[in-house]
Amino acid sequence: MTTSLERAFDLGPGAIDRARTVFGVKDSCETVNRLVRRARPGISRSGLYQMSLNVYAFTCGWLTVPAALLLAGEKGSLTVPVPAYLIEHPKGRAIFDSGLHVETQTDPNHRLGRLAPFHKVGFKPGEEIAARLESLDVAPSKIDFIINSHLHFDHCGGNEQLPNAALLIQRREWEAGHNAELIEASITIRTTTTTGIR
Repeated sequence: MTTSLERAFDLGPGAIDRARTVFGVKDSCETVNRLVRRARPGISRSGLYQMSLNVYAFTCGWLTVPAALLLAGEKGSLTVPVPAYLIEHPKGRAIFDSGLHVETQTDPNHRLGRLAPFHKVGFKPGEEIAARLESLDVAPSKIDFIINSHLHFDHCGGNEQLPNAALLIQRREWEAGHNAELIEASITIRTTTTTGIR
């Protein structure tokens, strides 16, 4: 039977008991520390596993929007970046938000529909998530996970460029993104807020 400590550190069943004998140690935690330090490079003397984690930030285009869309009561417009992040973790590569859909480079009005009048898109070839990854010699097909903070067009538009990635998103956001009434209400609220009509 595998103990919780053995499961937590990916050790096989009985590994702690066998290691206690080898190390001459009675304490399970100290035994695990010694086992893990011996089995895996990157283990500190304190017994904590030190993993390498790399995060790369990308700008995948720009949006100019009415300031009131982001800051209640503000006038004028704001230009904001469309960020995306590559996370390299020992258990795989993830993209956190994938930016705009590549079609918005050539036909933003078609892609954004009724939202197009409120979003001026600045998005050139080479700024899409696939190109950003390739600039780091990372193939888009080698991304394991897409993590979408939410399903607005500037956060999930590049998802289809990552064909082998599993999607991670909150269940409530997924359900809201597939509820026609909520989508319609959101568009209505956004357009009336930015035009000043209430």
